[in-house]
Amino acid sequence: AEGLTEEQKKEFIVKDNVGFGEWEWDMLANEWDSVQLAEWGLDVWENLDDKELEAGLIEDDEIPEVKESKVKRGDIWQLGEHRVMCGDSTDLDDVKKLMNISKADMVFTDPPYDIINQNYCKCINAFTENAHVFIMHDDRGIVEYLKKSELEFLRFFIADFVFSCPRGNDPFLNHILISQEKQGNAIKHQNKYDSFGSIIKMKYRGTITNEDIFHKHQKPVDFVEKFINHFSIKDNVVLDLFLGSGSTLIAAEKLNRKCYGIELDENYCDVIIE
Repeated sequence: AEGLTEEQKKEFIVKDNVGFGEWEWDMLANEWDSVQLAEWGLDVWENLDDKELEAGLIEDDEIPEVKESKVKRGDIWQLGEHRVMCGDSTDLDDVKKLMNISKADMVFTDPPYDIINQNYCKCINAFTENAHVFIMHDDRGIVEYLKKSELEFLRFFIADFVFSCPRGNDPFLNHILISQEKQGNAIKHQNKYDSFGSIIKMKYRGTITNEDIFHKHQKPVDFVEKFINHFSIKDNVVLDLFLGSGSTLIAAEKLNRKCYGIELDENYCDVIIE
């Protein structure tokens, strides 16, 4: 460290110790701003404690507490312009009841990664017309899924999620594949300077041990918004066959789209309705 100024020495010490031990975050914040620290590989956001994380959750991603389920299998709830059914997304009759006479202009769905089922692909085919279809997968099931899928495969996207970790550990990376299928008419993004690449980097809102994550496939709302905003237009119907905790519905509401969703679990349906 010979020849370095005092400021450069401090910077060197921080960079050299990223990933080791614990940090006095208040002291660091007094010396440098968060952007500077992030450039050196030390993200203050990732090292907040549980109370700080809870306080920083954005309203869209907060999950209300559910006590006793008021939703029963087969129920359809009309939530403004949105429709939610407690039903089976692999059952053509259930999806038919949900859609009524409507067709989906876009599909964005995240099936359980241990399910390789052709039936929900048939449901997508039956209730879409010239639509963009996005299905999330893990890296192990994607090959088997593509063998069984009757949809026309177009391209992959990669969701690059960075999860917070306990202090002293490196961030946890989770790459999720998203396949685009059944080609539709491309909708250009309203902002021509905002490109939509094949890798979407997202920082998850909680730690990997955060008990506030209600659904194991819960997605940040702003992540779903990116796809809906780019591949649909106002008043389009967005179909989600595995609605989970309702991220797709919230994103659709914010962007003036109509979400038609189906979820098998009564408790998750309660969360969506709340």
